[in-house]
Amino acid sequence: MTKVLQESGITQITGCDPYTFDLYERQTQALCLRFSFKDLIRGAGFGHYSLIISSFALHLCPEKDLFPLTWSLFQAAPVLVVITPHKRPELEKLPGIELCWEDAAITEKGKR
Repeated sequence: MTKVLQESGITQITGCDPYTFDLYERQTQALCLRFSFKDLIRGAGFGHYSLIISSFALHLCPEKDLFPLTWSLFQAAPVLVVITPHKRPELEKLPGIELCWEDAAITEKGKR
């Protein structure tokens, strides 16, 4: 996702991944924070952004932690874009969250 944004001329990008931060920084030359889901839930201060894009990560959050994690993300940005494989968290079921747009592709196996 970062490379697509960079190719579109967007330069103010900060990544966040506690596991692959070295690879991310090498490949993108962009800063990568090292916060885990638990860190974010506990209030790790990572700034304010125009939007947060969760690319192939949010579906990995344990369901019991989904609301506090989402709440923390919305404290940092007014918009959360979730890019996920066929298994996506149903954030719109959480209080105070509105699904504004959804798009999906059907795989060869019929998964959405």
